Amino acid sequence: MIQRSDVSSYWQGFTCVFALMVLTGCHDSTPVAAPSNVGAPAVSERPHSASVESDTVAARPQEEPAEIEMASPSEQVSQAEPAHSEVAPAPKETPQKIAPKPVAPPQSPNATKKPKVALSVPDPPEYVFEPQVLMSQQDMDTCLIKTGDPFPDAQLSDREGQEHSLKELLGEKLTVIVFWSNANRLGREQIQRLDAEIVVPFEKSGLNVVAINISDSAEQINKLFPAGHKVGFTILLDPDAALFSKVATQRHPRTYLLDAKGNVLWYDIEYSRSTVRELVNAIHVNLGNYKFDQS
Repeated sequence: MIQRSDVSSYWQGFTCVFALMVLTGCHDSTPVAAPSNVGAPAVSERPHSASVESDTVAARPQEEPAEIEMASPSEQVSQAEPAHSEVAPAPKETPQKIAPKPVAPPQSPNATKKPKVALSVPDPPEYVFEPQVLMSQQDMDTCLIKTGDPFPDAQLSDREGQEHSLKELLGEKLTVIVFWSNANRLGREQIQRLDAEIVVPFEKSGLNVVAINISDSAEQINKLFPAGHKVGFTILLDPDAALFSKVATQRHPRTYLLDAKGNVLWYDIEYSRSTVRELVNAIHVNLGNYKFDQS
């Protein structure tokens, strides 16, 4: 009779042999994965005989160059540094400097300012209209001389103290007389524009221009027209308004257009766009350059 201990030993041995056979058969049928080493040749099966193992061991020294161990990141950096140091760095491009734009210097507070009233010399019209003096009765009552009246004569001094007779300054064909004061803004602007609006456009037409200042001294006028400032008209002084009192009771600036004999052809008691337009029209009419519009 077989004892239990012998049977147990027999089955344990049989089980071990069977498990070994199963494991050996599964290992032979499973392909071996390629090694993780870079450059090592792939092996499809693992050798299981002594002869194969000996051949592999013999051939292993020839395969050692292909088996490269991966260096750590810190080592790779340290090894790569000499290579980088040998290469000359690329030259840096110097950015081109853009020249700054010139800045206009600030204007002095004493610089000449443009007049607030924007006026310009009108182009010669294709036709002109009959000059008329249009104003209210209240303004008309301030006028002591009117159209057709002779303009009063007087002896007046210029800024240098030389006296002039008003009749001596009459133009060959026409004369423009302006009463103005430095204290009146519109009158001051009219005098500053007189050259551009009247003198230059009609300088060769037999027209003369006279500006008569009321109540200002020669020093005050010289501040407005300093030495070296060329003007194309004559400036006379009426310090006590003796001549002006023969022409009007109040209101200036005043502009008068006289003929060659000194008679009043047209006048106005202000300075505006309308004043310039009407004065230029009256000059063209009395010069005979244009005919009246017949429409």
